[in-house]
Amino acid sequence: MKITYLLGWGDEMGGTELATYTQAKHLAERPGIEVEVVSVFRTRAEPFFPEARALPVRYLVDRTATPARPVGDSELDDAACRTLAALPSELIRPAWEDTFDRLSDIELTAALTALDTDVLVSTTPALLAAAVTLAPARVVTVHQEHRPTQRRGPSGEPLLLHAPRLDALVTLTERTRDWIAESLGPTAPELAVIPNAVPDGFRPRADGEGKVIVMAARLTGEKRVDHAVRAFAQIAGAHPDWRLRIFGSGHRERHLRRLVDGFGLHDRVELLGPCQDMAAEWAKAGLSLMTAGHNEAFPLVLLEALAAGVPVVAYDVLTGPAEIVRHRVDGLLVPPGEVDELARAMDELLGDDATRRAYARAAREGVYARFSSADVTARWEELYTRLVAGRERPRRLRGRADRVALGVASGGCGFRPTAPHTFDAAAAADERAREDEIIAADTTGRVIRSVGRLAERRDDVLAPDMARWNLRLTASALEAEDVPYVLVRTPDGTAHTLAVAADDRSRALKALAGALRGQPVYAELVNPRDAAPGAVLAERLDAIGDLSGVKVFKPVTTTTLSLRHGAGLACTVAFWPRA
Repeated sequence: MKITYLLGWGDEMGGTELATYTQAKHLAERPGIEVEVVSVFRTRAEPFFPEARALPVRYLVDRTATPARPVGDSELDDAACRTLAALPSELIRPAWEDTFDRLSDIELTAALTALDTDVLVSTTPALLAAAVTLAPARVVTVHQEHRPTQRRGPSGEPLLLHAPRLDALVTLTERTRDWIAESLGPTAPELAVIPNAVPDGFRPRADGEGKVIVMAARLTGEKRVDHAVRAFAQIAGAHPDWRLRIFGSGHRERHLRRLVDGFGLHDRVELLGPCQDMAAEWAKAGLSLMTAGHNEAFPLVLLEALAAGVPVVAYDVLTGPAEIVRHRVDGLLVPPGEVDELARAMDELLGDDATRRAYARAAREGVYARFSSADVTARWEELYTRLVAGRERPRRLRGRADRVALGVASGGCGFRPTAPHTFDAAAAADERAREDEIIAADTTGRVIRSVGRLAERRDDVLAPDMARWNLRLTASALEAEDVPYVLVRTPDGTAHTLAVAADDRSRALKALAGALRGQPVYAELVNPRDAAPGAVLAERLDAIGDLSGVKVFKPVTTTTLSLRHGAGLACTVAFWPRA
């Protein structure tokens, strides 16, 4: 069986590239499997990742030359290449990915229409569109979605438009799979969830004594590296032996250097550029950070850190970190964007050697048990083998045609994707089981599971009504148990806050849990001490422990699943100390 992976720029440093090379390398070691990587563009004299040098990589367009030109035999002169490279792509819309052009169209078309392989694996939505348009019918097409699609914006549109023509679509997390399933409905191909694997081979282990915080990230806005610098600045004085080392490059480098200088930390914070041997750097670390925004799916960088025995402090974003980091087992999760909470978590672990070392031991043991290359690679091999075995069946092409037809009948490219109602991390397994019980007990038929959470489906609730509804739910629960509160004025008036004395925290949480038991109502935790951040079923509040407050909300979605009322309209219960 031959498997071809399609990358846009296989020479560059990125999570998609590393994950692809890691998977290809693992599969190439299996008997009877041949792999190759097709990179649309050559962008460096040598690929960034050493893993790429151990695999057959075929390039289509050489952008290290001026002007860019085809890598294979071509009679195009420089003038023709320059003209073609200046024209926008007709195969991949510029709004999806603006790096493609007419020259890459020509080379992609020549390469994919004549492709001699069993499985073609696309790695971005834009490349998915090219793959299903150009690959021969006998070639099995699989797309691996390396980012949380629900946060892609326009670059995710080709996935929704062209996924019905795939044989299978694989996501890294259940949360993204659920969103795609809801958005595509009956037009969805086979959907599967397979996480990234820990790379094989010897990896040096951190000894737990290093006084270095290591961070590996592109220096772009979405990675929010400035949050790491700001948080470290808050605690640097209390931990004079520790340094922050940041590996990566990007357009925000100059801004970050100015920020470091402004805090007077030029001797404590190092911006070191890209590193090809991060395994050696993790071995020197005592702590690692991840401050990325909502576009992380299942970051390999966290697997690498944990595999080296390095605890992690990470923002608890939509997907990714919470699927890898076990809160208060091998790291700490903090609310996304909360720099003060990030600093507090760093301070906690830097000041507690025993806990940090315990997390380090749990990190290395746990990551290999949960994400071993043997287990993950076996899942990929099973999927590819099964799809290839069934490719000659008439129902394969018939099913593809039917899915495309259903998409046209339901509005074609004009349909709207399902809108996520929350960007909190997904529910834990035990909570999902309880949610299933609540759905089964519902007699109205309105309660559904939607994008990983329960929601009530109805079209008669406007935003102000929803805010008042959440206020009534919360206030009634407190009043039923005689928990005193004060309604606090809020500037915009679209959401409400109830102030409750900190001395009454336990009574208030028990009141909310009791009154809302069995209902599809959630509570977003504000600065929890012992629980992971995020949202839980409100009925679980009596077991949460110490926190600053909760935001109570009942998710509601329209019948089209295109509009949601969620945590943004929650009623906040804030626990205030008595004067």
